[in-house]
Amino acid sequence: MKKDQLRLKGTLPIIVGMCLMLAPLDLIWHEVGTLLDFFGFLLITAGLYLLHRETGGFTLSIMTAMVCTTASFIMLWSELDHLVALLPKAAFCVLLYLMCTNYAKYANEASDHHMSHHFITHMWIDIIATSIELTGHAMGIHGLPSFIFLAIDLYCEAMLMLHMWRFYKKYNGFHLDKPVYAE
Repeated sequence: MKKDQLRLKGTLPIIVGMCLMLAPLDLIWHEVGTLLDFFGFLLITAGLYLLHRETGGFTLSIMTAMVCTTASFIMLWSELDHLVALLPKAAFCVLLYLMCTNYAKYANEASDHHMSHHFITHMWIDIIATSIELTGHAMGIHGLPSFIFLAIDLYCEAMLMLHMWRFYKKYNGFHLDKPVYAE
């Protein structure tokens, strides 16, 4: 069922969840970082559910976020190899794709093609940056290159969250035009 108004209150828990999930505390305190990942993914899942309930869409995003949440919960209680610990963040790349394409779809429905283009562009840049960071970690690259990859990824994520915030501020409660059918 297509809604005639954008209700985007679920965007706020998503942004907060992304901030928690991206906090690089696992470099210092692994347990705290893993716990923040879990709560971050949990908030992202809740935000996506709110968006789905209020506006529609986001079904695959919710399922992917639930996979990320479940995987990070398993990481809390198990001592798995560090490569397995990368799985929630790898699934996050899929989540970014699904979530941003839904946001872009709603930006197009609001006739803001510029904002839609920004969602798609930031999504691809963020997915590439996250993939490079994950690949570097999987290959055992530590030290300065690892921190550079992390900084680039955090910058890309911050830009995406800023774009989501702008979309929320501009279009929360926005009435979509209903198509007029000739009879």
